[in-house]
Amino acid sequence: MRLKPACFIIFLLSNFTQAFWLTQVKKRLINSTTPQLEWAPCGNLELMECEKTYLNISECGKLPVPLDYQDKCGEQIDLALITIKATIQPYKGSVLLNLGGPGLSGIQFVTTIGKTYQDESGTGRTIPFKCQKSESTKSRRGINYPLPHDILPQQDLWGEIKGGMWDDYGNFASDCETSMRKHGPHMGTVTAARDILSIVDDLQEGGQLKYWGISYGAILGQYFAAMFPDRFDRMLLDSIPRLDDYLSGT
Repeated sequence: MRLKPACFIIFLLSNFTQAFWLTQVKKRLINSTTPQLEWAPCGNLELMECEKTYLNISECGKLPVPLDYQDKCGEQIDLALITIKATIQPYKGSVLLNLGGPGLSGIQFVTTIGKTYQDESGTGRTIPFKCQKSESTKSRRGINYPLPHDILPQQDLWGEIKGGMWDDYGNFASDCETSMRKHGPHMGTVTAARDILSIVDDLQEGGQLKYWGISYGAILGQYFAAMFPDRFDRMLLDSIPRLDDYLSGT
């Protein structure tokens, strides 16, 4: 999955609009002045029955954006969006929500519990981020490597970590680098922030972001505010991780 989350979302909070996005690779030239996003019935999304609760009141659309924002004439991708329109007037604009992860599917989220959030006062279909496992990784337990149940919490775990787990994670990282060499460099928080700005610009609602970020989404909101300090109206950052811890691990 392209880590931009992913599943980033424009979401209805009371008298606002909500939408979720996903991506598919395409080549297309973007017109930055003419709105590209057109809403239409979502059609047959591949969802479980329990995920279709609010599909009938949703609309979908696609927004072309650069895969690499440093090469805007290069390959393009489609950010695929899903929206539930505001029902209360006056309409006050769109709210973009990232529910965390990164990598969670916004499509399933809105079609499953969208109505619940609509009544409050307020990735999986992106470019798949899949790492083809090597034979050595397939033959072991990979990243699903449970520690023995008889280890005490205060016990030194380095002996467990430096064994098979360390090798497996190394193999998994190598597989990811090989499998995602083309799209992987463009799957990150900085690119996600630029995608948000592309959506804000295309909506043509005054050019100011209204945003709700949860967990990783709160980190993304901080990135956006730092990169584009004059392009947001207000933000709600919920369940905020330590940004310094996040940055030190990337």
